[in-house]
Amino acid sequence: MANCSKCGLVVLSSTGIRCYLTDRPVPQSSGASWDCYLFSKIIVEDGLPLSPEQHYLIRKSELDGKK
Repeated sequence: MANCSKCGLVVLSSTGIRCYLTDRPVPQSSGASWDCYLFSKIIVEDGLPLSPEQHYLIRKSELDGKK
């Protein structure tokens, strides 16, 4: 399983790094993560990473296409 802190769905907030979908704090240790079927590698376009919202829409469309 991949590390949650390297997921495209993480959001920087005033309380730290949180998951865009669950609003839970993201574990910072290298091995810590939770079971997440929406994990998305960070996608970079034109030198900038996509927003968590964009990562979510891409991942959701991938999963919807498998149905």
